[in-house]
Amino acid sequence: MPTSPSRLRGLVVGAVATAVAGSLAAAPAVAAPAAPQEAQASTLAAEADGVVRAAATNDAVVQSWYTDFLGRTDPAADPGRQFWVGQLDGGAPRADVLRSITESREYAELTVGALYALLLGRGLDPGAEYWVSGVDERGMAVEWVSQNIFASDEFFRTQARSDDYALVRIWYAALTGRTPTDGEVAYWVDRVQRFGRFRALREFWYAPESVATRVVVNYALLLERPPSQGELGYWAPLEVRSDREVAVLIASTPEYESLIGTR
Repeated sequence: MPTSPSRLRGLVVGAVATAVAGSLAAAPAVAAPAAPQEAQASTLAAEADGVVRAAATNDAVVQSWYTDFLGRTDPAADPGRQFWVGQLDGGAPRADVLRSITESREYAELTVGALYALLLGRGLDPGAEYWVSGVDERGMAVEWVSQNIFASDEFFRTQARSDDYALVRIWYAALTGRTPTDGEVAYWVDRVQRFGRFRALREFWYAPESVATRVVVNYALLLERPPSQGELGYWAPLEVRSDREVAVLIASTPEYESLIGTR
């Protein structure tokens, strides 16, 4: 069986964010980047070490996407990838092709399955089909699935031991990668007790720190570096709308291509 998508694993656990968030304060402020452009079939310079590498083939790009977004351990063994390679060879924009890959049933099953395993400690049950088909067929955002699980009775009972204070600390660890202060915990416990877990969780999810953490995780897992302050500012508004779209666009850039074969 393929492994869970590595990008999702980092997002849920928040461990990558913890490792790289400290470098953000020292990151130089830069102008917000222009909208990501498609990688050109030309020689690219890898910014990290200055070594000039040949541009990755379209086949290599698709294999890298299979690993990062579908959790494939041996993407070269799947002849079905040639469909997507053919799309790229025919001039289809990379972001469009990757977006289609993440709209597949396979992506939905793996993503929802990873959420169940990571957050609930169990596999999918028949009721999970609601979420899988929602992501696959009805345009349901993965964030909606995550939020419902984080705020669910099962998560509260099994992971937080039915304790509001423990629940809030778990939210901080998973969604910001840090330990909260007592005052922060008290604030969010009050929100939970006044408005319910789901509303409080959504407020927490879309708080600037949580949004920035998801951008940081995408950069760490796809580009292996922290974003600059300018890049954070550029991606944050889109991250509020769709984490998957942020990941798709980052993984369609020349910088991502330049790292293929080195990660």
